[in-house]
Amino acid sequence: MFIQPCRRRMLLSIVTIIFCFYLLTLYWKSHFANRIPAASSWRSEVHCEWNKEITENPSGIYELNLCYSTNGIEKAEPPTIMESKIRKNGSSKMLTFDDLSEIPDNEWLPNFDTSVYKLYPQALPLNEVNMLVMLDEPLPEPPINNPRIRYLRVPSKVCPPVDKEYTEKTTTSLPHNGVVIIYKSGVYNFESRNQIRKFYHLDRYDMKIDLVFSIGMPTTMKGNIFRRDGFNVTLRGRAGRKLLEHTQSPQKTFETLRKEMKEHDDLIVGDFEDTYYNLTLKLFHSYQWAARFCRPYNPTFVFIDDDHAVNLKELVAFLKRRTPEELDKLNYGFYRNKNVVFRPSNPFYPQWALSKREIPWPMHVPEYLGIYTLFGYSIMQNIAIGMYFTKPIVIDDTYVAMIMDKLDLPLLKLDGMTFGRIPLKWKYTCDKIMFASLDVFEAHKCSF
Repeated sequence: MFIQPCRRRMLLSIVTIIFCFYLLTLYWKSHFANRIPAASSWRSEVHCEWNKEITENPSGIYELNLCYSTNGIEKAEPPTIMESKIRKNGSSKMLTFDDLSEIPDNEWLPNFDTSVYKLYPQALPLNEVNMLVMLDEPLPEPPINNPRIRYLRVPSKVCPPVDKEYTEKTTTSLPHNGVVIIYKSGVYNFESRNQIRKFYHLDRYDMKIDLVFSIGMPTTMKGNIFRRDGFNVTLRGRAGRKLLEHTQSPQKTFETLRKEMKEHDDLIVGDFEDTYYNLTLKLFHSYQWAARFCRPYNPTFVFIDDDHAVNLKELVAFLKRRTPEELDKLNYGFYRNKNVVFRPSNPFYPQWALSKREIPWPMHVPEYLGIYTLFGYSIMQNIAIGMYFTKPIVIDDTYVAMIMDKLDLPLLKLDGMTFGRIPLKWKYTCDKIMFASLDVFEAHKCSF
């Protein structure tokens, strides 16, 4: 068939372009296939290298995720456990995590082998994997939970991003070594945040103490009914009431938030909808901010709910009695060893119900209650990295507990860590209470 010269030249050009694109694709695959890029050069910078400091961005908006390389070794088979170790009248067959959901709760052994918790995805030796991340070494497989998160606002004076001059000249810690109190707060809890700001007197102490609140954005959903894993949950209590108030006047919520952001420089604002079932995502934002932004300052951390408080006088005295090495490895909270898994069929605590696919065993791993925890930097950093390698679940306390179990971290409690009401007739004095609800501190007329 005869092809005109101009058409022949056009076809030749197209073939050449396709061939060049093919060669470029082969080159990319051979050199970069295992590398997850930070971001395209034409987009805003995404801070993804774990060991790199967060540098100041004039826009005030920061994006984070984890970039990594893999070692190219074929992914291992999922780990298993012998059925007889966890099930009544169980056999010798080996079960994977996915198999466990087929075992009814009443057929689990009362004292089942707790090593089964290690099967929870991502079933990796977490201490080893965390070390690989910190050393920037190839990973055995990609992380299961690696969202690109965005902060719409971070405090400018608490763990502020460093300037480029700092990153080029030094790798030593900047002076801080104080305490950062990170309140997990619902975006709608404006009154609670103002109450907390008035409650503390941070200038009374000769240790640097900073206070921040971790929140998301007001939700666009209507009502307080959530669709879960095959079942519906009506959110009640304070969280449900606040959500309904917002849905009735969303414009008022946005205006109040805008005013708060203008007046207070203590908000970590994540770009996600702030709902009860995004608490784990909020926790992820809180820990990544603490691990990445606060690394140069090396503080001690208190993670706490916005209806609780900490006795700063007792906390400062406790911290001053510790060596730098001890401060780095602080790990305390109020824990419970027995923690039943609630199912959708159970009428009690529907907000905590989990399907068998989410959590197959009938008893949760022992955990710190999410009301408050006290962590040194290295402990907090290990948990923060572990979040990338742990499949999220909606109960944030249990999520952290799964990570701590994989890291083989013990659960420890300090004297003065309390839970619930403390009747006045018990005649507790303020110096005997280190952590408690705000109501308890105010009832005892404590002032810090």
